[in-house]
Amino acid sequence: LFAMLHNFSRLLRRSWYLVIAAAALLGAVMGFRAYTSYAPQYRCEAVLSAEYVTDNYGYTDVQGYGSNYSSTMSISQIINTFSSIINTDAMRQQMLNELGTSSINGTIVPSSIANSNLFTLTVTSPDPQSAYDVLMAVIHCYPKVAALVIGNTQITVLEEPVVPTDPINALNWKDSAFKGALLGAVLMLAVIFLL
Repeated sequence: LFAMLHNFSRLLRRSWYLVIAAAALLGAVMGFRAYTSYAPQYRCEAVLSAEYVTDNYGYTDVQGYGSNYSSTMSISQIINTFSSIINTDAMRQQMLNELGTSSINGTIVPSSIANSNLFTLTVTSPDPQSAYDVLMAVIHCYPKVAALVIGNTQITVLEEPVVPTDPINALNWKDSAFKGALLGAVLMLAVIFLL
């Protein structure tokens, strides 16, 4: 073991420049790759309150007293229904008509807010204006489609969305370059150790 370590240190003193060269090369490659493949993603979000109420059925009992029947879905049921309706062909067609495009440039994700009857609707897109437009299209089109599928649904926008200005995934090519340099140095040290 002592002889092996001695040989390793002796070879490393003679070929240290190879470690630096490997670190510089792999660091540059990974940094350049991260820089050129960077695709910004923008997120637009709105806080909503949704309520589904069945039609009221008025009737008169034998005593002549009037009564109404109504029921309200829980927020978890609304979100599950929301997710299902968003993925229907009818909803997609309504949104395409609203947007005036042939494709929806964004990913739509609803999520509940803990201990409340509210939920957030988030749209992520590579284009900030598209993120905003898709979100507004969902808000406008959902009640129309929901009325055909599950009945009357009311959506109230509590926090108006705005066009995002900064991407959620910042360009960080320096981290990739550092990881590449570290990997290149480790690989070259392993080669020297094996020799």
